Amino acid sequence: MKNNIFKESLRSFKTTQGVALSAMFVAISCVLSFFKFGITPNVNVTLFFLPISIAAQLLGPLPAVAVGGVADLLGCIIRPTGPYFPGFTLNAMITGLIYGIFFYSKRPKLWEVIVARLIILVAVDLILTPIWLHILYSTPLVWAFWVERFIKCAIVCPIEIVCIYIATAATSRIMKKF
Repeated sequence: MKNNIFKESLRSFKTTQGVALSAMFVAISCVLSFFKFGITPNVNVTLFFLPISIAAQLLGPLPAVAVGGVADLLGCIIRPTGPYFPGFTLNAMITGLIYGIFFYSKRPKLWEVIVARLIILVAVDLILTPIWLHILYSTPLVWAFWVERFIKCAIVCPIEIVCIYIATAATSRIMKKF
């Protein structure tokens, strides 16, 4: 099954149920992105990632890529917090892809949630996001900037890991009943 993960997820995305679930996850993600919980003045937690991770678990990597991308795009249209930049949409799509590879059609173990989130931490949070911020706002790419981002990620990642693990476990229990 692992060899055909993309093929199977594409097949699930072609069904009416798959499209409807994807749309629902996009809507939920957009709504959740409006709520930010401030831990410190520079560190906010949002639950934008949660519907993407559940879409990845239920539908697979390709629908999760679509959910992440569309949710980010719609979120920028509905409630812009700055200029639209496609790099951040790419970040959301990469996040969906990674969650889909690790979570698709199973209850992910805690170590799988941690590894998936750490890959996203390095690839998206510590490499791509600083590049996008540099391009968009001319933020200097200096060591101090990465230290600040790493501290932010060290605070936020454990919270996200716990949320994802609880949500995917609950989704697995619900899906067993159907």
